[in-house]
Amino acid sequence: MFRREFVFALLTVIILLGAVVMSYAQGECDVDATKVINIVDQTCGGIGRDEVCYGNYEVNVVAQASAPKFVFDTPGNMTSLGYIRSLFLSALDPEKDIWGIAQMRLFAKTDRGAEDIILLLFGDVSVEDATEPTTTFDVVADDGFGFSVNIRNVPSLDGLVLNSVPSKAVLEAVGRLEDTSWIRVKVPNSDAVGWIAGHFVEPVNDADNLEMLAIQDGDKPYYGPMQAFYYNSGGNTSCSNMMSDGLLIQTPHGTARVNLLINEVSIEFISLGSGTTAFIQANPQDGMTISMLEGTAVVEANGGTTNVNTGLSTNIALNSDLSASGTPHMPSTIDVDEISSVALLPVVIDPAAIVIPTVPPPTIDDTIIVINETGTADGTASTGTTTGTSTTGTATGTGTSSGGSTTGTGSTGSGGGSSSGGSSSSHANCHATSCNPGNKDGGSSGNANGSGN
Repeated sequence: MFRREFVFALLTVIILLGAVVMSYAQGECDVDATKVINIVDQTCGGIGRDEVCYGNYEVNVVAQASAPKFVFDTPGNMTSLGYIRSLFLSALDPEKDIWGIAQMRLFAKTDRGAEDIILLLFGDVSVEDATEPTTTFDVVADDGFGFSVNIRNVPSLDGLVLNSVPSKAVLEAVGRLEDTSWIRVKVPNSDAVGWIAGHFVEPVNDADNLEMLAIQDGDKPYYGPMQAFYYNSGGNTSCSNMMSDGLLIQTPHGTARVNLLINEVSIEFISLGSGTTAFIQANPQDGMTISMLEGTAVVEANGGTTNVNTGLSTNIALNSDLSASGTPHMPSTIDVDEISSVALLPVVIDPAAIVIPTVPPPTIDDTIIVINETGTADGTASTGTTTGTSTTGTATGTGTSSGGSTTGTGSTGSGGGSSSGGSSSSHANCHATSCNPGNKDGGSSGNANGSGN
C-alpha cells in the first residue's frame, strides 16, 4: 500500500494548477499547495495502473501508431500508457497561468512481481517511450509427458523457479531469446514475468509463430510501456525562487526493487521499508542528475555502476540525442537549498526530512553494489560456484552472502539429469523440488536438470 495514504493519492493531488493557486511578483512565484490538493483530488484521483493523467495546461501528446483514437487534451483526461509515444509539457508561465503537469502511474513487472511507481512531470520537460510495441500471444506449455513445466527468473536451467504450471497450461508470451530457446511469459496468478524453455511451448493459434515475438536480452529487466524512455528537462528561469522543471519519482513503502531505463541509464530503486523518492533533471548540456531524497538507487551506464544513497546525487554525461555518453560520477552530497527550491517538493516530502550525510561520500569503488538472490542490497559482492557430476544428476552450490556461507543440494530430476560436470540424454522434467537447492541465499547454486525445463 502506498505511503502517506499513499503517494498515489499524494502525487495525484498536486497536479492541477490554475490562476487561483499561482501568483507572480518581482520574479518570484508562489504555489498554493493546499488548493492544488483540493482541486486534483477530484480530477486525477481515479488514475489506474499503467495510465497517464493530464494535470494542467499545457500537455501535448504523440500517440503510438497502433493506438486507437483517444482524447487527451483537457485536465483530468486519462489514458493508457500503451497508447503514448511522447509527451511534451509547457514551461511555467505565471502571467498566462500555464504550467504543464502530468502524472504517470507505472505498474512495473519484474521477475519478483510488480511494483507501482509514480512519476510526476512538470514544466518544460518531454518524455519519449523507448520501448517498442511488441507482439504478444497465448502459448500452451507441454513437456510431452504430462509433467508440470517450470517458469524461471532467467533463461537458464540454473534459474530460480518462479512457478510450475501444469501440462497444457495456457500462458501469455511477451518475448524470446534470439534463438527461441527460451520464451518470456507472464507468470500465472501474479504480476511477474519469467522464462520457460522454448521446446515446451507452442502457440495456441496456428497463425502465431514464436519467431514473431520480440527478441529480448535475458540479462536485462523486462520493460513495459514508459518503463524505458528518453527524458529532457529545460532550465526555465521565469521564477527566481523555484525550480519549475523536472521529474519526481516515488515508490511505495515496503521492500521493493524497481528498474527504470532513462536515457539509456539503468536505475534500480531499492527500498528496504521506507520507499524511495528521486528528483531527476536531464539535458545534453548539463547531463542527467539523479538526486536521491529517500532510499537508494543503483545507477549503471556504459559499464559503470554506482550506489546513490539518501542525500546524495550523481551525474551522467549525455549525447545530443539524450543517450548516456559516460559513466555515473562519484556521488556527491545534495545542495539542500537548491533541492528545497524544487516546485511541488514539499507536497511529496518535507525538505527538512532529507538526510544529508555528515561524512564525505564514499569513493567510487565503495559504491559498487551487487544484489544477491534474496533481494537484499548489502553493498558487498556475492559470489558462487556450481559443481556436479554427470552420473548422479545432482549438484551442490555454495555462495557467500552477507550472513556467511550457505550450501544447498539439488536432487535428481525425474527421469535423470545432468549437472555442470557432464551431460545426459535423459529427457527429465525438473520439478520445483528437484531443481531448487535447500538454500538460495548463497548467490548461486547447484542444479540437476538434464534437458528439463
